[in-house]
Amino acid sequence: MHHQRRGNKSKKVPNVRLRPAHPDAMARARASPEHTSCWVDDSQIIGSDDTIMLGGSCPRPFKSVVVCATGVLDKPALFKLALELGATSVSAFTDRVTHLVAEDHGGAKYLCALERKIPILLPSWIVESHRIWQHGDDVDLAQSVAAHRLPVFSGVTLCISGITDIVRRTQINKALTTRGGTYVKALERPVRVTHLLCAGDAETDKMRYADKFNRAGEADPPIQLVWEEWFWDCVEFGGRFDEARYQARMPRPERRATEAFVPPPHEIPDLQHRTTAYDDDADDDDELVPVQRLPAVTLQLWGSLLKARGYEVARGGVMLSPGKAREMAMQGREEAAV
Repeated sequence: MHHQRRGNKSKKVPNVRLRPAHPDAMARARASPEHTSCWVDDSQIIGSDDTIMLGGSCPRPFKSVVVCATGVLDKPALFKLALELGATSVSAFTDRVTHLVAEDHGGAKYLCALERKIPILLPSWIVESHRIWQHGDDVDLAQSVAAHRLPVFSGVTLCISGITDIVRRTQINKALTTRGGTYVKALERPVRVTHLLCAGDAETDKMRYADKFNRAGEADPPIQLVWEEWFWDCVEFGGRFDEARYQARMPRPERRATEAFVPPPHEIPDLQHRTTAYDDDADDDDELVPVQRLPAVTLQLWGSLLKARGYEVARGGVMLSPGKAREMAMQGREEAAV
């Protein structure tokens, strides 16, 4: 009798049946680090067709990064590279985000990151870091961030009006050009200037000509006449603020505070239930998404706002500090004695 040959070249032992492995044993095998691997597939951007298996000891230079993106065409592919580098990707902008990826200025996520001084980076930050890492070289996170920031003044051609101090003009020129902008001395035809940086109370010839060019439609886009504070706030925070707050025809604004961002007091009660995060829909339009916030964070916000009044966070709540309580009690006794 001829037996059919077994395709896997195994031998059948008479009167012996194989019993499936116990489910617990299979679960332990799946959970074992020895069976865990990271496959780099469909993302070989360096021209190799090989599939690379990364061991558990593979360095992850982005392991502390929580990345969000806005206005990026292929987010899934970009987030996959970030994941391989060790980052966590999120679609909604929350207080967990450490880095924002964008190709242009503007939008709710962009402004939210800008106000919090969160680095705003080009997609090349992830792509280039992944290429270096995949080749086997080390990626320095701080250096990669510095090298791939979205230029603050890309597309800006700036002219100065009312600033006569040569040292200050030189400082503005240097800060502008090192951040992707273009500096011109004269406002002339054909109009290339996009921003006229103003200082002083008197109206200048450049301001009058800028208004004239705007009315005639010669400036496309129209020239933005902004106070000097707009420029230095953009430099300080690392991104481009909306010019509406800095219009030179309006009262001169104060410089933005540089300390850590704290929501205005009237917004604090809403944080007991939710905080606002910024998410992108399928068309990448910014929309508001409610995200649960831990009570501890709410208490911290309340504590930071009321600290100057003598309150502190203790035992899961905001209460009057012992020192302030004694002070108020003493004042009460003194008033009662009068």
